[in-house]
Amino acid sequence: MYPLMTTIYHSFSSNSTHSEKLDSISPKLHAVVTKHGFESNLPVMNSILDMYCRCSCFSEANRYFYEMNQRDLITWNTLIAGYEISNPTENLLTGLPENIGRLSRLIHLDFHQNNDFTFTSIMAACMTLAFLNCGQQIHGRIIRRGLDGNLALSNALIDMYSKCGNIADSHQVFGSMSRRDLVSWTTMMIGYGSHGYGEEVVELFDKMIYGCEVDLLGRAGKVEEAYELIESMPFKPDECVWGPFLGACKAHRFPNSRKLAAHRILDLRPNMAGTYVMLSNIYATDAKWGSL
Repeated sequence: MYPLMTTIYHSFSSNSTHSEKLDSISPKLHAVVTKHGFESNLPVMNSILDMYCRCSCFSEANRYFYEMNQRDLITWNTLIAGYEISNPTENLLTGLPENIGRLSRLIHLDFHQNNDFTFTSIMAACMTLAFLNCGQQIHGRIIRRGLDGNLALSNALIDMYSKCGNIADSHQVFGSMSRRDLVSWTTMMIGYGSHGYGEEVVELFDKMIYGCEVDLLGRAGKVEEAYELIESMPFKPDECVWGPFLGACKAHRFPNSRKLAAHRILDLRPNMAGTYVMLSNIYATDAKWGSL
């Protein structure tokens, strides 16, 4: 990047946090960009967009976004993240629903460019507004992009559905996850709590503790002890428990226990294609072709 372009770039970046100077500074910076023919330079264009977003000037940001002759992931993420942190009194109750809907349609057009941060950012904006319809559209696009196994996106979906008032879909996303982290469990429990499902919070907390214990025993190679713990549980174990046990059986070569765990998960989630693949691989490894 040429020295002048670097100066312009840093001028936008340094002034993006000083909204009170925007009216006097932005026209001058914009004029310099135009004068020197840098409006076609994508990093500079993204910096202009970032400046408008940080100063909550969304009419200017929108206009500039649609006038841009090229966009990349930084462009998308800058505008969407700007909506997410926008001033509630100025934007969230007025123009933001229309903007989010417009963005969701544009995301459909620039489908190949979206990444997990793009989807997470727009879901955060949907949560702020409790804009369920847009969140559901984003969920559909996540699935079509094959990103439904992404842990961060799944956690964001749980949170989005809960905050949009749809705890049933939060539970569905949580139950379909092949792996979970502390954020997954905590987000789901907070969702249950905010909707008044106290018993479900306690039950989920107990499952998390048992699942962690099974996982720890399995990682230590104590597969038999892990199975005994599962059998002694005061409630029916679900895939949250059988999943770590299956992983332990695979890692420490317990084929019979591995088949048992796979069948238990299959009983719980009969429509999960991955479980069928895993079970067929187990039988193929044992050369039991008749069981496939």
